[in-house]
Amino acid sequence: MEGGLMEVLSDAIREALFEVIEDLLKTENFKVNIEPGSKKGDNFIGIVYRIIFSTADKKRSSKLFLKIAPENEEHREKVLAHRFFLREIYVHNEVLPCFREFQKSRAIVAGNDGFFEYPQCYKFLDAEPFECLFLQDVTEKGFEMINKDELTVEHILLVMQALGKLHAISFAMKDQQRDKFSDIVNGLHEHFFRHGYNAVVAEMHKNAAINVINAITDEKDSHLLEAVLKMYEISQFDILVNCVDANEAEPYSVVIHGDMWSNNTMFKVNKQNKPSKVCIIDWQICRYSSPVLDIVYYIFLSTTRELRGRNYNIYLKTYHESLSNHLIRYSKSIDFLQIEQKCTPFLQ
Repeated sequence: MEGGLMEVLSDAIREALFEVIEDLLKTENFKVNIEPGSKKGDNFIGIVYRIIFSTADKKRSSKLFLKIAPENEEHREKVLAHRFFLREIYVHNEVLPCFREFQKSRAIVAGNDGFFEYPQCYKFLDAEPFECLFLQDVTEKGFEMINKDELTVEHILLVMQALGKLHAISFAMKDQQRDKFSDIVNGLHEHFFRHGYNAVVAEMHKNAAINVINAITDEKDSHLLEAVLKMYEISQFDILVNCVDANEAEPYSVVIHGDMWSNNTMFKVNKQNKPSKVCIIDWQICRYSSPVLDIVYYIFLSTTRELRGRNYNIYLKTYHESLSNHLIRYSKSIDFLQIEQKCTPFLQ
């Protein structure tokens, strides 16, 4: 029944894994293999394995991703493992199902142009130190991760369309199901950029600032050093805390992914080998904040300067059209003009 790296799993995780496989294959007689699911260094907070399983006669087989938290106490504390795994579990167990039900109530179902660009979560464990998620392996459906340098305009536009659909749900629920939406948001308190709550991250950004300063050594770059020192007169952590503060963006804050960059998007191509679908993964920093953060985070971290310069307005227009189109489908009472006027200064 077991093979590969199965011995690295704890008894609790192994037992849960077998339950998932039994449910998916509808049999207790199966074979399992486990292999690394990502490159070394790709996952800072957890460890990802690909689970390959089949019936004993090999007539049916499938795969899934197992994402587990580190067990070493020192490392767990350093990367805030429990906090981040609980957030991703909450998103898959509460937020995304709630969004799915809201769309269904508006006759928008998977395959009908709603927001469903995420993997299915089969099961999870939330007890320390065995936090884990059993997730759909979307590579079976043809999705693959694309290197940042290989992303094209078509890839970026798919992400902008998906973000427009994701953010539209928040605006619509705030308008039509305010109490239910408030309950969802209450579980998304800021757990990363928060004073007195995340000393590890604050220290990390302090060290990063020192590294930037020390890296500017050429005399011809003295003007850059001067500009950097002036920027650092204000605490970078203070700036980040303010950027993610939902109150600063109200009444236009929404549920955002929070960590939108190339490693958290996977793409599928059509018969013409053109990008046709996107899947958004790794929801550990999902938060309630300004929608602008998802947009600019992805554009500036996942595109080259040349690609960004030529197509920046196209990206924003695509996002705006997606957001507007889905808001219209959800509600006629939302003030689109106010939303556009509020967001426009941040996108220019």
